[in-house]
Amino acid sequence: MLEAAAKTFDVLPRKNSDGLGQDAAKVQKVFGPLRTTVVLLKEDDLKVCLITSHFTTHTRYLCETIRNKAAGILNVPAENVLVFSAHNHCAVHPNDEPTSSGGMANTRA
Repeated sequence: MLEAAAKTFDVLPRKNSDGLGQDAAKVQKVFGPLRTTVVLLKEDDLKVCLITSHFTTHTRYLCETIRNKAAGILNVPAENVLVFSAHNHCAVHPNDEPTSSGGMANTRA
């Protein structure tokens, strides 16, 4: 039997935080959250994790970091963790200061 679980969480960038786009411009306005969704599928002994995010997860370093962290936390083989980037030119730099809830600071512009 196929089992499935999913969780979506938002990160709301702070005004003036470092951007991670082509020009690395600072965040000037915040229009809404950047969203990440994690889906875990399990059937018998096979586990697959799908992650899609507004962050620049298509970069090799960040993709492999996310893949390895998710594999360890969810007990899924790293080769079964698939990471997708929802095309967004407004990604905040992943080194921005996290909030106590695990997301980024949620101050609106």
